[in-house]
Amino acid sequence: MIGFKAKELAILFIIILLSSCHNKELCPECDKETGVEVKFDWSDVSEIPDGMTVLFYNMQNELVYTFNNISSQGETVRIDEGSYHLACYNNDTEYVEWSNESDLDSLQVYTRKPVSPKSALNRTLDIPDEEVVEYPDFLCGTISGEERILAYVNYEQVILLKPEPLLDSYTYSVNNIQNGQYISKTAATLTGLSKRLYLENQTHQNGVVSMTFSDNKLTGDCSSAIGNMYNLGYYHNKGNHNYLILYIWSPGGNLRAIFDVTDQVRKAPDPRNVHIVIDQKIVVPTPIDGDKGIDPTVDEWKDLTYDVIL
Repeated sequence: MIGFKAKELAILFIIILLSSCHNKELCPECDKETGVEVKFDWSDVSEIPDGMTVLFYNMQNELVYTFNNISSQGETVRIDEGSYHLACYNNDTEYVEWSNESDLDSLQVYTRKPVSPKSALNRTLDIPDEEVVEYPDFLCGTISGEERILAYVNYEQVILLKPEPLLDSYTYSVNNIQNGQYISKTAATLTGLSKRLYLENQTHQNGVVSMTFSDNKLTGDCSSAIGNMYNLGYYHNKGNHNYLILYIWSPGGNLRAIFDVTDQVRKAPDPRNVHIVIDQKIVVPTPIDGDKGIDPTVDEWKDLTYDVIL
């Protein structure tokens, strides 16, 4: 009898010990953690990035988990059981920064400012002084919005996120350049653009910047200049204007042509893909004494201001 009771007591002790796994402090390995497979639908994105950052927020939109370098093919992550909002964006960028990641309502993207304040691109006499910043890289992402992402223990789960382009794409063409064969190089900026963009509701923060275009080059026997950029959209303010400023360096003299393109930007058929067309004639000075002329690196500008008529 004594042996039988001892056996019963041993079994009872084992049962009590196992039941203690419900106590998080006594059994940390028994946390209600689960694996969730994060996958992406790339049907709305033209270029698939190398990797993604995925952020998990609680129902108060406070950051709980950050997973960097998630493969664009998807990966499984481990999180606690619960309800979440999600945000994601590609992390293979060079010129964009994120701020306020701890709060989904305030999560915002902005571009770095590599252009020196003393740069010739920041000294335009005919427009308000604006900070000149580099154009951002390609950026895509999404948030789950009001949708709750539920994670359950012992249940196989797949979360499908559908990133979309977050930036606007702008291009320009200046089509009537005379004596373009004398041009040493060109550059262009666009004023009146948004400084920051909130991811949660795609709204713009107060403040405007000028952004530089990329891939500026001459085409059509040097009679045309073209360029492109990504940006955070124009700043939606009634008094804000958008000026395209074309910079031309040449041995015969440097030109800075200023065009008010506000209507072209605001009335574009597709506000996310804007093409600015300039047809006004620009005459590049003929070099003095052949091709020697003056040093085109000297920041002495002849300003030309145009009213663009649509």
